[in-house]
Amino acid sequence: MKRWIIYLIGFCLAVIVYSYIQEASAEPLGQIKQAAEASSSESQPQNTDLPLLSFKEAWQNIQDHYPALRKQHFLLEEAVERNNQAIAGLLPRLQGRAGWSRSDDPTNVFMYKLQQESFTSSDFLLPNLNHPLPRSDYSAALRLEIPIFDGFQTIASIQTTRHLLNSRENEKRFYQMEASLLAVESYLNAVLAERLARFSDNVLKASRADITEAVRLKNQGFVLGADFYAGKATSAFVAKMRNALYARQRTTRIYLNILQGKDIGVDYRVSSQLHFPGGPHKAMERWVHEALRFRSDLAAMEEAVLAQESEVKREGTKILPRISAFGEQSWHTNDFDNSAENYMVGVQGTMDFIDPAYLSRISASRAVLEQRKQDLATLKDMITQTVSEASIQHQTYLRDLTVLEEASKDMREAVVSAKKLYKEGRKSIADLQQMRQMQLSTEIAYNETLVKAELARCRLLFLTGQLDDAEVQKIATYIHP
Repeated sequence: MKRWIIYLIGFCLAVIVYSYIQEASAEPLGQIKQAAEASSSESQPQNTDLPLLSFKEAWQNIQDHYPALRKQHFLLEEAVERNNQAIAGLLPRLQGRAGWSRSDDPTNVFMYKLQQESFTSSDFLLPNLNHPLPRSDYSAALRLEIPIFDGFQTIASIQTTRHLLNSRENEKRFYQMEASLLAVESYLNAVLAERLARFSDNVLKASRADITEAVRLKNQGFVLGADFYAGKATSAFVAKMRNALYARQRTTRIYLNILQGKDIGVDYRVSSQLHFPGGPHKAMERWVHEALRFRSDLAAMEEAVLAQESEVKREGTKILPRISAFGEQSWHTNDFDNSAENYMVGVQGTMDFIDPAYLSRISASRAVLEQRKQDLATLKDMITQTVSEASIQHQTYLRDLTVLEEASKDMREAVVSAKKLYKEGRKSIADLQQMRQMQLSTEIAYNETLVKAELARCRLLFLTGQLDDAEVQKIATYIHP
């Protein structure tokens, strides 16, 4: 009888323990399910049904929309017209004139009749000369003026506007390269964000599979509670990293849309395959030498200095005489029934013997010239500094890339080994989750450095004035759909 009582008490205890285990395991399983559902609702994997936005298309859209570059189109158009205006100073000028006047002033009436060739003998009587009747004069004239010598003003103006035109052309080239750099940066960052988001999905999926398996092992008593909850917390950090990467993906898409002039909500696929050639390795001194040789903004500043030198010369020659030939044909009539025609030809010249502002204008032009020379020197120093820093940064990324590439391979092997040791009971679930978190962090660092190294190379090409359309086409060859 006592034996049956002991069996009954043992059976009751077993039922109580089993119920406790079921209640304890229900909470983590429910949380994992909710987290998985939330994750699936927040995930935004690349939809293959979306249209593909190639790099060439994005680059062309940015070139067409970039406001700073569009402004350069109008500035260049203005420079062209200014140059045409200066050239027009060499051409003859034809002017027309027409008018009507009426007066009873003796002097005006006498002049009207003289110009209209309508005098009669009675007009010279004293009463008619002193008190003439009111008379009208309708006149028209054509005047042709041909410049002969203008003290080199027109030639100097042509030189100035031509240098300014060359300056605008170089500035436009610089902004075209700047738009190309923005296109490369924004597109590669979008590709990077897409790749990291997909990789984080895979890591989080594997991490949650590990947690699900750990729940089963915990219920069987093979996993300690502390290790389980530590591994679960590490998995939550992986989910947090994944969420940040999806936010980064969305941000890069919005920025790319803004640069293209599209609505920020427009969605598309981007290229997924990247194969960076690396490019030639040059010494920092060579990069600096090429920048001082090829930079378009530097060439624009040099042209601006030459334009101001022409302005100084033009101000200096304003003291010279200005000579022009002219011819004029005029018509005068009182009633349109009869009219008189007259002409006048000649040569005229003007010269300033005393110009109080002459020396001040020359001094002001020379001061502007010195300012532009200092701006040119400042720009050269800035180019040397930025190119040197970019070259050092590029070399640093290349060294880091070698280290991180090896670290990425090591972390893949580490995760595989940790998974194997975990199944053998020689590693805890917390250790495995830490490995997966480290793998995601290492992969992020490796891919970021990979893209940054290429962007640093493209930035060097931009800073040295070599990121032209041909170079962009080369870049497009290693960004595949």
